[in-house]
Amino acid sequence: GSGLERADETSETPTPANNASAAVEGASDANAGVGATDAAQALAGAFAIVAAASLAADALGSPPLLLPLTTLLTVLLATLLPAAGARLAPAGRVVGVTSMQLFVAAIGAGGRFASLARSGAWLFLFSTVQLAVHAGFLGLARRCLKLPKRELAIASNAAVGGPTTAASMAT
Repeated sequence: GSGLERADETSETPTPANNASAAVEGASDANAGVGATDAAQALAGAFAIVAAASLAADALGSPPLLLPLTTLLTVLLATLLPAAGARLAPAGRVVGVTSMQLFVAAIGAGGRFASLARSGAWLFLFSTVQLAVHAGFLGLARRCLKLPKRELAIASNAAVGGPTTAASMAT
């Protein structure tokens, strides 16, 4: 059964809060049983959201609004229909992680090894200094703000690796 069924059994009156927490609980199951149909449904849902946002951006005469409108529609649907999102989440996670890995591989494939070998020592030195300063800042932030290690690790990953790696680490 899904998390929604469990939430409904423990509460006589289902509330939006119960449904939302149950949807999140159901989405946290390990990607067990994710098949091609599930992935296709997750992709179809994502494409439908982007298509609707694109139509809205065009209707407003402002194509740069595509990303904010896509985000707005996604958050709106996740808030209003948490059970649907929970059902699609495991497949969406698999599709997302696979897409991120392909993205990173495509960027790496465009690199030139000979050029990297010539400038590698300077890049290594620059990266070492940059990471040392970053680590010092994290230590200071942890002491001053009393932040948990996990939150600092995810924030650090976002700062150093960008949102692509932070998203996969946060899940």
